[in-house]
Amino acid sequence: MLIKLLCVYLNSLRQLVIDMSITAIVVDDEPLARKRLTRLLGELDVNVIAQGCNGQEAVELTSQHNVDLIFLDINMPIQNGLSAASDIVEQHEQPPAIVFCTAYDEYALEAFSTDATAYLLKPVSQADLSEAICKAQRVTRVQIEQLLNQQNSSVKIAIKRGSVTENIAADQLVYFHAVEKNVYAKQVDHPEMLVDYTLKEVEALLKDSFVRTHRSCLVNKSCIEKLIREDTGSARVQLAHTEKEFDVSRRHLSEVKKCFQ
Repeated sequence: MLIKLLCVYLNSLRQLVIDMSITAIVVDDEPLARKRLTRLLGELDVNVIAQGCNGQEAVELTSQHNVDLIFLDINMPIQNGLSAASDIVEQHEQPPAIVFCTAYDEYALEAFSTDATAYLLKPVSQADLSEAICKAQRVTRVQIEQLLNQQNSSVKIAIKRGSVTENIAADQLVYFHAVEKNVYAKQVDHPEMLVDYTLKEVEALLKDSFVRTHRSCLVNKSCIEKLIREDTGSARVQLAHTEKEFDVSRRHLSEVKKCFQ
């Protein structure tokens, strides 16, 4: 069963990596400008999956396609790029990074008030595009991290309570603790329970949200409240949802410290 869970999890992550290729929408009322920008983006390994010619189409296309970037002209018919950008930001919890490409420099201040990533003047150079994409990728990495956290929190562990076996979401588990040959898990608002996994198996499955503090303990990163260092050099962590404290070995101290960054 654990092997099957691992396969499902790894396949999901592989698909997530595939889906993380940079995608974009290009919106400009000049066909030649759209064609040139699409070509330059292609040379930078950005996949332009849709094109539009006015701000209204920009808003509609952003609702239809989940992309990383949208490149907007400003002076366009029906709805201009500034108005479209405001609508996009307002309508989406995680809107694509917005890059304005225009022949006019007087709109820059207003453009950045819409949370634009970059403001490029035509004719746009490939170097400027590359820099704008790098800025946008910093935004994208935050979104990726959120997706990975969502992916990890959906993983469930089969835990047996008496004659009943339950699938418990990983974000509901506080720690796994090995005592001799047995491994115990602590669920929020529940007492410890014996589980049918080794710590190594649990660590492989939950490595993104759990950290090893000691060879006999894995704890949920989100439950760590305090890292206590003693004058003797020893360290321990205090966790939410339990009065227990767990030692942190020197070998694992650096990884535990990362939970406070």
